[in-house]
This record gives sequence, C-alpha cells and structure tokens, in this order.
Amino acid sequence: MKPNDWQDTLSMAASAIEDLLETADEHAGCWADVPARLRALTAPPVPAVQSVVDWRLDESTGAKILMYKDCSVIEDQQAEYVLSLIQAAAPEGGNG
Repeated sequence: MKPNDWQDTLSMAASAIEDLLETADEHAGCWADVPARLRALTAPPVPAVQSVVDWRLDESTGAKILMYKDCSVIEDQQAEYVLSLIQAAAPEGGNG
C-alpha cells in the first residue's frame, strides 16, 4: 500500500456512504455523520498553541501592535483581541 492509499480509500468510502444515504430509508440516519468522520481522519492535525511567551503587545508607538518573536503581526484594533485568543488557546500557564 502506498503512503496515501489509506487516505484515498477513506475518501472513497465517505463518498460511497454519501451516495447510499441519498437513496436510503429513514433508518440509515445513523450513518449520516460517518462520511465527515472518515474525512476528518485524513485532515492534517491543527497545531496547538504551545506557548505564549513569544507573543506580546507592543504599545511603544502609541498604537497596539501584536508581535511574535519581535515581528509585527497585527496592528491597531484587533491586536489585543487576537492576543487574548492566543492566550485562551494556550495550555494552562501558557508558558509551554
């Protein structure tokens, strides 16, 4: 089996189940979420925020600037909000 064969097989199975669900009776509803679950198995994992240490808010210019490893990422109104999202997504303690 080639490295991506299993992904292709899962995708084909999901499509086949969707096709069957289109013509199935009301008892087939228990299979409705299976295609999405199969496709989720082939999706790349979402990277988790490991640390917020490298993220900070710089206000030295008078405007709020979200910085990551001393590089400007977002300036002004959304900077503080995005930093709060990053901090909320980090593991408890946020220091990785």
